Amino acid sequence: MNLLHKCIRSTKIFALTVSFLSLLIFCFPTAAMADTNCPPPATTEEGKQIIPKCIEIHDGSFEYTNTKEIPQRSIQSATVRFSPSGGTGLLDEIKITGPDGIEFHATDLPVKDGTDLIQAAGYSAANLKGGMTTYEAKGSHFDPSSPIKFYVDLIAH
Repeated sequence: MNLLHKCIRSTKIFALTVSFLSLLIFCFPTAAMADTNCPPPATTEEGKQIIPKCIEIHDGSFEYTNTKEIPQRSIQSATVRFSPSGGTGLLDEIKITGPDGIEFHATDLPVKDGTDLIQAAGYSAANLKGGMTTYEAKGSHFDPSSPIKFYVDLIAH
C-alpha cells in the first residue's frame, strides 16, 4: 500500500509539472521571444500608445516574421532605436500583411537612431485593420562586430 501511495504521489507531481510546462509553452510561444527585454508599452501625454518591438541583430543582419491577431490601429510613428545607441544599417524590406492584403510595404530604407520608418517610407500613417496580421522584416549592413538590439517604438491611436 505504501508503494502505491508513492506511485500516486509521483504521478501527481509529474502531471502538475507537465501542466505547468504546457501552460508556459502555449501562453508564451517562442515567436514572441523577439520582444524579450523590450521596455513595457507606455502612453504619451496625448493618450497615444507607445508599443516597443525589439529584434536582436547578430552578424550584421536579421530576418524576422511574426503572425498574430492585432486590434485595428493607426500607427503614426515607428521610431528606430539601437542598443547600444549609434547603430546604423539598412532595412531591406518591411511588409505588414493584414486580413485584406498588404497594409504597409517599404524597401531599402537606411536607418539610424531616430529614423521614423513611416515617414522614411513615404506614408503619413500605417492604418492596420484588426485581425490576423503578418509582420516581415529583413535587415542588413549593421555592425557585425557585436550583437545589437534593434528597437522600434510604435506610436498608435
